[in-house]
Amino acid sequence: MAKPPVDDLRQRVRQSVGERLRRAREAIGRTQRQVAEQLGLTPLSMIHYEAGRTPFPTDLLPALDAIGIDSSWVASGIPSLENKETRLHLAAIWTWVKREVAIHDLSITPDQELEIAWHVLRRLGTPSVQDVVGSEQEIIATVRELLTTVAEN
Repeated sequence: MAKPPVDDLRQRVRQSVGERLRRAREAIGRTQRQVAEQLGLTPLSMIHYEAGRTPFPTDLLPALDAIGIDSSWVASGIPSLENKETRLHLAAIWTWVKREVAIHDLSITPDQELEIAWHVLRRLGTPSVQDVVGSEQEIIATVRELLTTVAEN
C-alpha cells in the first residue's frame, strides 16, 4: 500500500526542521557524516532529514543536545534557555536593547527590555554566538524597530 502524500504544511515543517538541523550542524563545525555517526544514523538518513524528505525522529532530540545542538531550536525554532549559548545570545542582545533605550531616552521597564531581547533572539533564529556578534547591525535595526513600536503604545 502506497503512503498518502504529505500535505503542504507538514512538508514545510519538515523542511524548516531540516534547515535548522543543517544550520545547527554547520554552526558546530561538523559534517553530515560526523553527526550521523554521533546519532547512530546513516549519512543518507541525515541527508533526508536535512532536506526535509523525512521527519526528524523526536526520540533523537536528547541526542542532539548531547552533541551540542539545541534540540528545542531545531524542533521548533525557539531556542532553549537551557543552552548556554542561547543565554549568551540573550545577554548580548539585552545589552544592545539597554543601549538603544538609553540613546533614545525611552522609558520602558526591565521586563519590556527582556521581552524585546527575547523577541530579537527568536527573530534572528541563529544557533551560534558568532552569528549574533556578526549580526550587530541587524540586531540594532530590529531593536530600534521594536522600541519604536513600544514607544508608540
